[in-house]
Amino acid sequence: MELWVWGAFVGVGAISGLLGKFIFSRKSPFGLIGNIIFGIVGGVAAGYFVAAGLDSSLVSLVKTLAATSAGALFLVFVMKFIAHP
Repeated sequence: MELWVWGAFVGVGAISGLLGKFIFSRKSPFGLIGNIIFGIVGGVAAGYFVAAGLDSSLVSLVKTLAATSAGALFLVFVMKFIAHP
């Protein structure tokens, strides 16, 4: 994968982590920076696994970025419940 694709994963993951703070709870146990970091980790992981099975078309990029966003939001959601069950 090209470097710009990894940058897109990180960017979408960071934005999704930021939005996850406002979607799931304003009182996040990890704070704003923690949510952004978890969003990046979840976004890169989900984006990598989805992109590995797709070709390099624009439709595949959109699907990959949607999976990146979903993965980031999912990890922020899970980490919220691990910190405060």
